[in-house]
Amino acid sequence: MKILLISDIHNSIENIKKLREVERDVTFVAGDLVECGILDVNKFIEVLEEIAHQTFTVYVPGNCDPPDSLTELNVENSINVHRRFYKIENYIVIGHGGSNPTPFFTPIELPEDEIYKNLEEIFSKMLNELKDIKISE
Repeated sequence: MKILLISDIHNSIENIKKLREVERDVTFVAGDLVECGILDVNKFIEVLEEIAHQTFTVYVPGNCDPPDSLTELNVENSINVHRRFYKIENYIVIGHGGSNPTPFFTPIELPEDEIYKNLEEIFSKMLNELKDIKISE
């Protein structure tokens, strides 16, 4: 499986368009699709749609993204794994968006104990739902 991992796009759709030539099976996006301060989830969707138009996309919102991006958005060919897991072929992707508190007061910041609790819940749910977990090269 060919994977492209990108992050910190910060609304640069022109750079995303350049990735059309990159051969891959899936794109993972590790947040910050838009510039900090853009709270309009439609701008987030616009960037996500350009990526998902190119290839199946697994993403989490970053700390700069609008809080509404934490929910599942109806963007074809994409899945938000914030506080979820997703099995793709022989791999399990676990996601958590946002960040711990920063000195910049970005839109999606959570206390570390809350992030830890959320990750524990995700792992617990994953272990309950996937009885046989096989990870291979």
